[in-house]
Amino acid sequence: MTLLNGLTVYKYQLLVANKKSFITWAQSPQAACRIVADFEGVPLAWVTALQVEG
Repeated sequence: MTLLNGLTVYKYQLLVANKKSFITWAQSPQAACRIVADFEGVPLAWVTALQVEG
């Protein structure tokens, strides 16, 4: 967890269609999934998130 401009954000590891892995910071796992789904151009259902330390 970290504070960014007054917002609390968490670090997430995301898996896309059990093939690609990403790390991103977001306020929630749903937000992290949406970020990666939009970036990869895949359905949101293909993305899973796990909060990690750091």
